[in-house]
Amino acid sequence: MYARPTDWVFASTKLKGTNPRCGSIASQSYLYPAAAKAGVLHSVEERNRVRIRYFDMAGNPVIRWGWHNLRHSLASWLVSEGIDVNIVSSMLCHSNIKTTLGIYSHTVGSKQLAAQGQFLDTSLCNAPVQ
Repeated sequence: MYARPTDWVFASTKLKGTNPRCGSIASQSYLYPAAAKAGVLHSVEERNRVRIRYFDMAGNPVIRWGWHNLRHSLASWLVSEGIDVNIVSSMLCHSNIKTTLGIYSHTVGSKQLAAQGQFLDTSLCNAPVQ
């Protein structure tokens, strides 16, 4: 509906595209379903309600998971790929590189990646959600 280069990616239909949708609504409409499709979260439709609740793969309700997690993931990935830390810090609008390196970027070693891959290959992740 809002496809011009100057339009918002997640435009508010209520505001006729003049502003983005608020973060929580965009999370519910786009981010959580995409995460569920990717196997990061799973959803359960509550009976007698039009509401879907999301859970992590251990079955815990998702309380704090959203756009901010993507900032941490982006920072970690960029740093691990050898992108100059000043560029990463600038992309995330950090005024201090210590924020980028000390808080946002996380070391992900080959053993961690292998463990995550093994987890994703298990039947737990691939089992249908009830």
